[in-house]
Amino acid sequence: MANVSTRARTRASSASQANELSALLDLYRAAQRLQPGAFATHAFEWLRARMPFDQGVIVTTYEKHTAWVDAQFFGAADPRAMMASHAKVRHLDVLSRRMLARPMHAQRQDGDAPEIAGARFAPLRDHLRKFGGWFANCINVPSADHYTSSAIMVCRGERGSRFSDAEVALLQAVAPHLAEAAAVNRSIWLPRTAGPDTGALPVALLDAEGRFVQTTVAFVRLFWPHAPPATAHLSDQIVRALHKRQPWPLPGGKHTLYGEPEATGGWRLRIRPTSAFDQLSARERQVATLFVRGASYKAIATKLGLAPTTARNHLQNLYAKVGVTQREELRALMSKL
Repeated sequence: MANVSTRARTRASSASQANELSALLDLYRAAQRLQPGAFATHAFEWLRARMPFDQGVIVTTYEKHTAWVDAQFFGAADPRAMMASHAKVRHLDVLSRRMLARPMHAQRQDGDAPEIAGARFAPLRDHLRKFGGWFANCINVPSADHYTSSAIMVCRGERGSRFSDAEVALLQAVAPHLAEAAAVNRSIWLPRTAGPDTGALPVALLDAEGRFVQTTVAFVRLFWPHAPPATAHLSDQIVRALHKRQPWPLPGGKHTLYGEPEATGGWRLRIRPTSAFDQLSARERQVATLFVRGASYKAIATKLGLAPTTARNHLQNLYAKVGVTQREELRALMSKL
């Protein structure tokens, strides 16, 4: 009878392991087929099926946490405010220090834990409460080559419960897979945004607020040579330019930043050598786009709500700015953008 029971337990254990392996494969397949925002949601839901939580974040950084690569959030109403707030208290964050000192060792932090008691740690406790967190479970996952490191944190609210030892162990076990799947997702989707003419130039994906979803270290270094801000977002001025479809000149004047809108409301950014076309106004670019597609003055005027003479004047001005004299020359120039 004992042997039958043992065999039954062995079969159950094998089935459980097979199911977990299948679930891991599904996670990696999702990383290959889903766009970054959708994959982040999928990854958090995948983890929530194993460990209930209210909020989560996966942040990947490079080179001693001075350059952001990924910033994915789940259940956070205002991620930018959350990260800006944490920047003010992170030097008090016992959990982060321990986490970085012992990579791959998950840490549990509770709002009423003795280690963050007292007035000195009031800012940290207030930060947790401000954003609805009370019980936190975190882990740091360095990459195999030690160039990048992913911090994964999940939180429960005050009405939740402390993370059990089993849940801490679970996060420690699955965190490497989450970090690796995010890296797979990044390696697939970032090159797709580059376009055929950008080569190895750095690119990035942004959300609607201008916060990094995925990027590269080289791209981040263009804006923050030493360390990016905790909020990891582009300035409002640059975001406004993106919304207006205006190129943004980069330091040195040799390259220009371009944004292409995403269906999610965010932006795909790419960098290319600066060209004469960057001098055009938003209206002149509209006229140029329609004209190279074969539209006449009258058709352009009707499409944009302009007088035909105004449309012609815009075309003459843009011809002078970019140094062309006919439609085919303009089309050739725009084909390189």
